[in-house]
Amino acid sequence: MVSIDKAAIIWSVLIVFVAVEITLFGNASETAHHDGKIDPIIPDNLKEQISHISKIHFQTDKEVYNTGDIIMISGYVDRILYDTPITIVLANPLEDIVTIAQVTVDDDKTFVEYFKIGGSLWVQNGIYTATVRYGEKNIAETNFMFLSDLDPDDLL
Repeated sequence: MVSIDKAAIIWSVLIVFVAVEITLFGNASETAHHDGKIDPIIPDNLKEQISHISKIHFQTDKEVYNTGDIIMISGYVDRILYDTPITIVLANPLEDIVTIAQVTVDDDKTFVEYFKIGGSLWVQNGIYTATVRYGEKNIAETNFMFLSDLDPDDLL
């Protein structure tokens, strides 16, 4: 008859469980304690994905613009993605790009950019879209109205 040491089996199962947990969820020593609360452990395989996430909040300074106006787009991000500019694209109602700019996020997590309305691409009256992209996966949009000062015969 084979003698089974129950304590040895329990310790073996526990060691395997801890090894699997550390492999899946990272080193348990990364857990920090603050004010009696335990911070969640972020698995190493998710840290790379999380490092590219920063929610964008932005707005235009007005809802309706005319030829010659200046559009101010300002906003902030939840966290700074270093060496990553914000890209702002303005598109007309036909989804044609009328202007594009890259902006640096300031140390206080804010950004601002100005666009002067005018030129051959700003002739279509209607709802324009401002799209702000920060990194690969962080995109936000808003709309504004553009009313051209051109003669109606000169409009598309």
